[in-house]
Amino acid sequence: MLAAAVLVGCGGGADGEAADPAAEARGSWAGSTGSNRSIAGLVLADGSYAVFYSSPGYPTVLGGAVLGSGTASGGALASAGALHLNLEGLGVLAASVTGTIVPRETFAGTILSTGIPPVTFSSTYDAGFAQPARLATIVGRYTGLLGSASGKLAAAWTVDTSGQFSLSTSGCTATGQLLPRADGNVFDAAIVFGAAPCPLAGQSVRGLAVLRGADGRFFLAAPNGSRSDAALLSGTRS
Repeated sequence: MLAAAVLVGCGGGADGEAADPAAEARGSWAGSTGSNRSIAGLVLADGSYAVFYSSPGYPTVLGGAVLGSGTASGGALASAGALHLNLEGLGVLAASVTGTIVPRETFAGTILSTGIPPVTFSSTYDAGFAQPARLATIVGRYTGLLGSASGKLAAAWTVDTSGQFSLSTSGCTATGQLLPRADGNVFDAAIVFGAAPCPLAGQSVRGLAVLRGADGRFFLAAPNGSRSDAALLSGTRS
């Protein structure tokens, strides 16, 4: 009843050296599961990844995400100890992922999460990932959903020309910073939530953000320090 996952990357070798196979997993991936969910995934050079999934049949409604890191060898990918945050009543789950990748073409695999059946997925590479990350591309005001272990809320957030981030929802505010990464069209995110009634009240979270070129949808995934919870965002410019 859930979604997909993704894996890792490290830097490739210089001329005359064997390229690290994990580097071939880097990218932005879009696809679906067998249960009619859309997925949006990121795999980065440092091994970190985030995959967002929708509710069944509703591609713009955030259903949850899988966050973690993994290893790659010979086109086979593996990740254990992932954080699976489900926003449809299951909450925080432990997860592992296996998969295969054709570099810059396709990524497919299976996610195993505690207490639920395995889920298979398939996805294709988004060539926009190869473009440099620039703050100018994500400046604006967005509306959508904020998710955490507490559930999901309607939210609005802005990103200014210096990458300053601010969010408001149901009596809660959060502030932070987005910074371009050098290994793809993606941004590092650091956010601090205000006091209750905020989800993640008083906590700092760090993770990734991306603006998907195909449909202009903004995604952010940022776990807390203990990886017991995470902030998830999905929305569009308003």
